[in-house]
Amino acid sequence: MKRGTLLYLVALSGLVSFLLQAFTGFVLWIAMDRGDDFQGGRMGNVPPGRQEFLSIARESWIDIHDWTAVALLTIIGIHLMLNWRWIVAFTRRSR
Repeated sequence: MKRGTLLYLVALSGLVSFLLQAFTGFVLWIAMDRGDDFQGGRMGNVPPGRQEFLSIARESWIDIHDWTAVALLTIIGIHLMLNWRWIVAFTRRSR
């Protein structure tokens, strides 16, 4: 595989992982019950929040969010390895 194609695929997979991470984060933050006593700026007798969104349970959203974080960190590591020579060269020129 050509280096340019590999860099493109790593960047594209990083973008997809980032978008999934952001989307699941917003779902968990906005559309789901946080599971604590403080909800929506009110304390006390608050009706329970939603436990499903798009027919997916809260626990599954958490799993998706966690695994996309692992994927994103892995892709960032691969991205750094593939571009390490450029990073070192640019850092040396910038001094």
